[in-house]
Amino acid sequence: MRHFNRSATQQGCEVLEHSIKAELDRRFPPAQFRLNIDVVGSTVQFTNFEEGIKIFERVTLKWDAHEDTILLRSILAMADRVIGNLMESGKLPHPLE
Repeated sequence: MRHFNRSATQQGCEVLEHSIKAELDRRFPPAQFRLNIDVVGSTVQFTNFEEGIKIFERVTLKWDAHEDTILLRSILAMADRVIGNLMESGKLPHPLE
């Protein structure tokens, strides 16, 4: 069985990287959502090459005192949208409940 992962790097803060990865794991368990989600700096990569999925999107933010919280929310909103679009198109199966 293929293993899919979640990662976050180049955020400048290990605590933020861990928070992003943990929340992606919680919301999109790899066993149910069969694609990799990697956050590299300001780019979020969604990949499953066997299924032809290769989507790279950039998170853009305006500076804010709560930038880490806004970044995490922006990444999660983007992941919700991209994964929803992939499920609607049939490229990614709906997770089993």
